[in-house]
Formats: sequence, C-alpha cells, structure tokens
Amino acid sequence: MYGKSINNISDRRSEFYFSKGHTWVQKNIYGLIKFGITDYWTIHYGELYIVEIVNTPKVIKADDEIIQLKCGIESIIIPSPLSGVLMFINPNIKGRKIVEPFHEDWIGLIKANDFIQGRAKMVNANVYAKQLNSIH
Repeated sequence: MYGKSINNISDRRSEFYFSKGHTWVQKNIYGLIKFGITDYWTIHYGELYIVEIVNTPKVIKADDEIIQLKCGIESIIIPSPLSGVLMFINPNIKGRKIVEPFHEDWIGLIKANDFIQGRAKMVNANVYAKQLNSIH
C-alpha cells in the first residue's frame, strides 16, 4: 500500500514535506534541503534505478528535470522540488536499485532560494499519505 515508507518515518513526520512530483524535502541542521523520491515511484514502477543526474553545483528552478530513473526500458524524469542551487548528489545512488527512498537512497542537497515559499506549495506527511491511499 502507498505510504508504507511514510509510516516508517512517523517519529519525524513533521520534518518532511511532499511535492506534487512525488519527491520529499527535509531541512537539515545546516540549512540545506535534503530531498529524495517517495515510495510512490517504487510501488508504482517496481525496481527503479537512477541512471542520470545533473552535475553539481547547478542552479535549478522548481520543476527542472534533474533525475532520470529507469524501470526496465521505461524512463521517468523527476523534477526538482525547489528552486536554488543543487549542491550535492548522494554518491551511493547512481546505478543502484532504489530500496529505501527516505533513508539511504536520498537524492541530494539543495541550497534553496526560499524554503518557506517552496514548502508552501507542498503538503505534510499526513496529507500526502492520504493522497496516496486515495489513488487506489
């Protein structure tokens, strides 16, 4: 069922926000925004591998294409959840199967232009879990 991984972060739900592109964001202690894909993608498509990621650092806008996933022969483009500078990509994810989208398989770090404004366009974990569960 959708939201399984969301339930696994229940002790930290208030730290996560979710975009319409099925990505999550979380502000870290240094003010950078950690982000990744949600379990929507792994449940909907099955085995996913990250095959392309933009180089860092890179100025990005919300909804810019920054990640390409592969599931068999199908490609999926994932947009940036926020505007800012993509500062860092998790070096352990390229070419690897996505298993834990909220833990080891996070995507990268963004220095956001305006996190408060960007976050206002997202939903919290409780709302996102309900949205996912209403899909089926």
